[in-house]
This record gives sequence, structure tokens and C-alpha cells, in this order.
Amino acid sequence: MYASENAVTLPGRLPYVTKAQVLLLPSDKRQADIHAIYEQSAELSGMRSISLSTFSRLWKELCLNIVLAWPQTDLCHVCQTFVSKLSAVGNIDDGAKKCLLQEYELYLECAKRERDFYRDIFKSTSSRQG
Repeated sequence: MYASENAVTLPGRLPYVTKAQVLLLPSDKRQADIHAIYEQSAELSGMRSISLSTFSRLWKELCLNIVLAWPQTDLCHVCQTFVSKLSAVGNIDDGAKKCLLQEYELYLECAKRERDFYRDIFKSTSSRQG
């Protein structure tokens, strides 16, 4: 369920995955973060959860088509530019830093809306085909 709500379909395929569509999860979460979300969900539903090591092992065995993006592999050119500018903020005044951060946050919000739109289109297309 987490992957279907948060992943984007990767065009093409991975060499070790056959027939399944590859789902690429954003790089802002690690497997341990996703396990923590799983644990919260299990607790809320009254189910017993599994350890992180078991979670990782099962993921590797059963979910070959769900992969985590490497950090910065999912960054567009605009995001890469912002990241490089933000890494050099020590040399600019606080007002300019704040302005740069606000500009980046606005861009990220726009990108999120575009991703959500893409997911909605993909879901509606998938439901018509299946």
C-alpha cells in the first residue's frame, strides 16, 4: 500500500526484475523509515509487527519491483540548482537565505502537485485497463 501511494512508475525495467512494473520510491525515506510507518500501521490495526531485519529480508525476497531512489537521483535540474545554492548559504545574508528557502519551498510544493496529478492520471488509466 505504501508503494502504491508514494512511488512513481519507472519507465523501463531493472535487470533483476521480470514482468513487474518497477516502482521507484522517493529518496527522502530509507527502508528503516518505511518500516517505522509499517510498525505504526500495525499497532493502530492491532496487528503484530516484524523486526526491521525481517522486514528488509522480506522486501528483498518479495518486492523486487519496489526500489528506493538513490539520493539526488530523483532531483531535477531546478532542485539540483537549489541544493547547490543552499549548500553555499554561509556566504549570504539571512534575508537572502530566507528568500532562497521560500523560493525552493514554493517550487517543491508545485512539484508535489505535479506528482499528485501524475499519480491520479496513472491510477485512472490503470483502473480503465485492468
